[in-house]
Amino acid sequence: MRWSIPQLISPRGAGLGNEIFPWAKAYLASSALGLRLVDPPWRLNTRRYDRELDAGPWDTIGYLATRALPSAEVSRAMVIETGKLDYYEAMKALGPELRRQRVASVLHTSGMHGGYLGIRRARPFLRRSLLGAPAAVAATEQILELPGPRVRIGVHVRAGDFDEGRQVQPGVFNERLPLAWSIEVVNSLAEALESDVRVFLASDEPSQSLTEAFTVAGRPPEILCTTSVGDLAVLADCDLIVSSVSSFSMLAIFLSDAFYVWHKDQLSSQNGWLSIWGHEADAAGGGPTQMAITDQSPIRATVRRGIPQGQKPRWPRTVLRQLELRARARRWSDDLIYFGVSEAGSRH
Repeated sequence: MRWSIPQLISPRGAGLGNEIFPWAKAYLASSALGLRLVDPPWRLNTRRYDRELDAGPWDTIGYLATRALPSAEVSRAMVIETGKLDYYEAMKALGPELRRQRVASVLHTSGMHGGYLGIRRARPFLRRSLLGAPAAVAATEQILELPGPRVRIGVHVRAGDFDEGRQVQPGVFNERLPLAWSIEVVNSLAEALESDVRVFLASDEPSQSLTEAFTVAGRPPEILCTTSVGDLAVLADCDLIVSSVSSFSMLAIFLSDAFYVWHKDQLSSQNGWLSIWGHEADAAGGGPTQMAITDQSPIRATVRRGIPQGQKPRWPRTVLRQLELRARARRWSDDLIYFGVSEAGSRH
């Protein structure tokens, strides 16, 4: 074997939030088995991500050429059979069997199975590949704050091909969230914080009314909508992300260290615990959601990165404090390497 190849989610390519899964799996397999990674053919994607990721035509030609070679498929069933949650570990376990097939490449066909937990080890690779792309760098260069820092709130409003008007339900994806919910989350957070806020709005259907809806304290939001990768990078650089129920929002969350808000009514409930994927069949049978519940400490966590919010948001003081500290840490005058200063002695 020489090559590790991601199978596309669809023949003409899907959204970036979906396509990163087979890409990340191909990367993890290349690392685990010493193979050469073949990147997706971004030029074939109808969204033309090749223009944003600086991928030339030879990348697509290379994909098509290696894809035509005899390959061994790594299916969802094979991954499950290993008993490994980590895709890298699963590939280590499958390595001997795959090598016995004496083929030129390994094709990863398990799609989004295993979720972000399965590809977590590929996070540095994806951060470099996506957030380091020219379009991402250009977008994040525009949000530097001098002199006064503000809490950055990133809002993703997904419309487009998403259904609308239905009630938000547990385990239901690809539907629009009520715009009133996103607006209330932003306004209530701005009121609860002692720091000023800066709102960044990403939407596939920007409009003047949307801009007016997210204006806080007379300051309109900064509309992104530059490129998919650029919007992704800015959202990932925020202190808190107000998400839609979409893979794009989840990718921004996955690539960032930000807090994020998830619509409470979309979450499944199990024994008093809320989760995104608790509705899945394996949740009650020892799957990762059940493992997470078992792993909870009897001492209640005071800060959780994912924050469920309903129609009337409530903000824990610990979260507000963390957001204010993140904003404060960006003050150049407090940072020694930027000509900033620090106290000569301790203050009590």
